[in-house]
Amino acid sequence: MTKGLTAFHIEGLTTRASGCIEIFVDTLRQFYWMPRWVKSKVLEKHFGLTGPEIRGIIHHLRTQGHLIASSSQGYCYTRNINSVEIQDTIKHLSERSNSLRSAVDGMVKNNINEKRYEQEEMF
Repeated sequence: MTKGLTAFHIEGLTTRASGCIEIFVDTLRQFYWMPRWVKSKVLEKHFGLTGPEIRGIIHHLRTQGHLIASSSQGYCYTRNINSVEIQDTIKHLSERSNSLRSAVDGMVKNNINEKRYEQEEMF
């Protein structure tokens, strides 16, 4: 873990992960510029973080506009929104979002139907 950084808390991240944001993005920019990829396990070991913390940092950086591609090869940084790697990442994230939305909709719909069924049985 990197020492000497001022930790600040970002919602959804541990304090430890929040304290690594600047050096994390600098590391990606300096060493893992597309087409050079890095596996999560390498980042976990380097920063002393867990897989969920690495994914949380990646998510946070993406919400801030950083173009970080992901694939079975790992992660890499770019500034080219039109790159195949970023377009594939955007497609994958969109599909995951749609899938999660379908799960939520199904749960809500099922709950509404269950309530309706319970009410019908009362009368």
